[in-house]
Amino acid sequence: MAPLFGSVAFSAAGLPAACSMVRSHFPIPDGAIAVLARATADTVVYPLEEPPGAGEWEPDLFQGVETVVGQRFVVLDQVPAEGSGNETGDSVSIVPWAYDSQCRLSPWDESALWVAPDSLGFFFRMDPIYESHGTKRFDVFGWMDPYPQSAGSGGSEDPPMSAAALFDLNRWLYEQDEGEGADLGASLLEWAGTHPEEAEQFPVARTLRRLMASDSIGVST
Repeated sequence: MAPLFGSVAFSAAGLPAACSMVRSHFPIPDGAIAVLARATADTVVYPLEEPPGAGEWEPDLFQGVETVVGQRFVVLDQVPAEGSGNETGDSVSIVPWAYDSQCRLSPWDESALWVAPDSLGFFFRMDPIYESHGTKRFDVFGWMDPYPQSAGSGGSEDPPMSAAALFDLNRWLYEQDEGEGADLGASLLEWAGTHPEEAEQFPVARTLRRLMASDSIGVST
């Protein structure tokens, strides 16, 4: 199944209820853009339309739904910046969606302000920024994005990194990998040597433990 927004959906064959979503934390997936943004208390109402990157779109799941609501964010930084479709300081509307047991897009029935106003969020944007009724917009799974508010720590007991710190790690990994094909495990170890506090936080600490336990300090990005 293809990437949906910033997450990857998996559904076990013959077991539609087994659908689960995996949110990547690093490195930046091929073709994606890492976005650090600050939430505002403003919202934008849009007529219901199938968004880009929607995956399996089932109109029957949206009976009685006429509109969707986006929350406005201010873009603080992004990597790579080239071709991102927006500039630092731009206002962008981000529309949250839900998914059902078969990984199909479904209506978001929680608060349109699903991210606390004035907090920072870290997103992987897989699909282009697009113009929607006079505003810049992109779409996400509200249960998965942004980190750290929606993505959680996956049950880890490690304290979570801040959104800004995780964004900076992704920028660093991107700069190491650009044009070279870096080794993820080795790059993480190098980064951890100069960031000892963050190296003991989720998700880096968990990833390093898994790589070392499996003797996989040689995983290529």
